[in-house]
Amino acid sequence: MIRSARPKGMSKRDFQLVERCWRRRRQREGVYPASRLPSLAGLGVRLSDDELNNLVFLHHENIDRLGSAITNSAGKTLKDLISEEKAGAFSFLPANASEALRGQRHADCAVLASGGGLQGASLGRQIDKHDFIVRINQAPTTNSKTNVGSKTSLRLINNLWTQTYAKANLKRSEKGASGTPLETNVTVYVTRPSADDYMKLVRRSRQSRRDVGIRLVSSRVVSLVRDGILTPFRDRMAEVGADELTVALLEGRNTPSSGLVAVFMMIQLCDRVTVYGFSGFNDGKYHYWTSNRQYQNRTHSFSVERALLRRLAHEGFLTFVEGNLHNIKSFV
Repeated sequence: MIRSARPKGMSKRDFQLVERCWRRRRQREGVYPASRLPSLAGLGVRLSDDELNNLVFLHHENIDRLGSAITNSAGKTLKDLISEEKAGAFSFLPANASEALRGQRHADCAVLASGGGLQGASLGRQIDKHDFIVRINQAPTTNSKTNVGSKTSLRLINNLWTQTYAKANLKRSEKGASGTPLETNVTVYVTRPSADDYMKLVRRSRQSRRDVGIRLVSSRVVSLVRDGILTPFRDRMAEVGADELTVALLEGRNTPSSGLVAVFMMIQLCDRVTVYGFSGFNDGKYHYWTSNRQYQNRTHSFSVERALLRRLAHEGFLTFVEGNLHNIKSFV
């Protein structure tokens, strides 16, 4: 990503930093050391047992408290819509925290983001060795198995892709032949949906894909990542004042990506977590597969998230895998 003119409101000094760090980093320059990235001490990386039970997944015992944040265009809450269903017709929402967490804990997990650093990485065999493999939204394995593996255990989907999957032919998706892959016996974590889209997705899966498990992730999870980790980490990066970190902060905002939300979830649910495919804004293609998206979404701060994940690895929370080093051009 190259900017040829100083954006409105950006100081001359910041623009000079951007001009240097938005060019592609030469490999001999190296990335900013993870050991010098800000400490995560005091940030909410791990949830307490009470938070895990009551804030992560929606179930019938917490829907009064958490379901009001999920509404449809008419202003009805998810609880309203479920109460309108015929008795027993909407059983996908777990009865309680114990049922919501049943089968969701794992020994060895991999989270695959969709960054271009996976292109040409030849990590497929390594990825497939993990017990439990998480992919984000519509990320495909078809035609990319050598680089990203072939196994999928879970897909975490955001509001846009919940809407898309709710309209899709899920039976066809089972074969991975469409833009909405949904593998056999996969689990879906639904994040940030409208109430209508969630209900539509559940109905569609009940009609044609009863092998699919669905968990509705509380909106509190996104706010925990944003307010408890990402925003304070950005503040600490600003305090360091290093050029590479200053430039990373200029790109994007505080909304966590679906990939970062998935990592946070797996840190709570898995004994070991390995992450792949997290790229910065200099790392070429937006996705590792052929798609129309060739630009970075400024809602998210991909370089800050990348720095955060590298620091999480440095402090022992996870293992961070770079991918194709020829594609990794980030300064952090």
